[in-house]
Amino acid sequence: MSKKEKIEWKQIYPEFPNLLMAHVGNSDVFNVDKFLEGSESNLTVEQYLEERERVVDLYSQATKIDKNFLVMKLEGEPTMMLACMAIDFACWVNPFLSIYISERAHELFIDGVTVSDRYLAIHSKRLPNQEK
Repeated sequence: MSKKEKIEWKQIYPEFPNLLMAHVGNSDVFNVDKFLEGSESNLTVEQYLEERERVVDLYSQATKIDKNFLVMKLEGEPTMMLACMAIDFACWVNPFLSIYISERAHELFIDGVTVSDRYLAIHSKRLPNQEK
């Protein structure tokens, strides 16, 4: 990426307005700094890398990317982490999110399908009016 290119951050998940993603070089990444700013946490990316070392090592093995490059800091840009690590990082920052995701995964494995509250709200508006 040349110095003059500006990273275009995009909100991918409507439920997470502070979880911004971009394509940088050959990788999809998320903006760690923006996510942490929007959380009520004092946690740091350094703490994540230390506390989740085993998981970080597994991401490194799975992606075949040296673990020292899973988190990037370019001059004048926010801290970035591989996008595939975003949900794990978000769950680490907010354990309630981990519980919610575990519940949705349980529904998926049991029922074969799961939907978000947002999906239900949007699609319920599309149903015909049943008033008589």
